[in-house]
Amino acid sequence: MISVFITGALCALCLVLSAILLSGHGAGMIAGYNTAAEKEKAKFDEKKLCRAAGTFMLFVTIAMAALCCAGYFVETGKANENMMAIPIIIFIILLVAGIVILNIYSTKKCKK
Repeated sequence: MISVFITGALCALCLVLSAILLSGHGAGMIAGYNTAAEKEKAKFDEKKLCRAAGTFMLFVTIAMAALCCAGYFVETGKANENMMAIPIIIFIILLVAGIVILNIYSTKKCKK
């Protein structure tokens, strides 16, 4: 049951981070952007990049919440433990697809 609480806490943290990013703030939390030179940063629209990262973070939050619910059903005995592999595989596929889409969007649409 501790895994459900840990996953729930991570969901809450991701929700807070996505709210910060969706508001257009928190560019320092975006990997690569915070360490880029000012010349490179000037090529991107910071608010649009923050909103794109925030949308992805919200997507991750929702997917992680679904994974947390699946874990809860397994922990309470309402679902078979072998069935947990399906949500995990779906989560990984969605995560990889989201990263690819975010990368394409940020390089194409977030540039000035």
